[in-house]
Amino acid sequence: MSLGSKEDEIRKAADTKEWLESRLTELEAEISKLKDTLSVVDSVLRGGSFLTAAEIVPRQTSGKPLSQGGQVVAPEADEVRQLKSKGGDLLANAYITTRSVTIIPASEISLSSRTPPFNSFFVKKILEGMKSLDQEEVRNGTKSGGGAIDFQIDEDDNSNIVKITVENYGENSRLEEIINTSTWTFSRMLEQT
Repeated sequence: MSLGSKEDEIRKAADTKEWLESRLTELEAEISKLKDTLSVVDSVLRGGSFLTAAEIVPRQTSGKPLSQGGQVVAPEADEVRQLKSKGGDLLANAYITTRSVTIIPASEISLSSRTPPFNSFFVKKILEGMKSLDQEEVRNGTKSGGGAIDFQIDEDDNSNIVKITVENYGENSRLEEIINTSTWTFSRMLEQT
């Protein structure tokens, strides 16, 4: 074996080692991000409180939220869940019936609809994605027109989210996805304020 080929092998081994170390650093960063995301999901699942509507607010005769002293009063609901941040802070309450879920941010926080990832992720990927799938099923005749998901986002004059109402969410798995992704989205939005 010549001296030149030995040096080439050493150089190749050094390059390979450098590439492997670089790739390992990239993968460790990705693992760290995945662990952070998993931690958020775990805290949502652990921290979600299941309360009856009577424990949060008195039952109303109307199913629509009413403004009272500048604050949104909760709609009638079969179940109310508290959406909490990783640190245990209340982000919002979700008022759930068999056909709809209304998410009202906690009065202590302001969440602007302009803050990412609200529109880019929660509205466009989650809610509009579900709506698009339902509309396709309606076109194919596998779902009735009245069964398609629909949503409305109410904002104040400063573009702060007052409430999000999702009608015809359908299966329980969709409800869970809406609640979990809204919790994650609100947490990310607060990090940017």
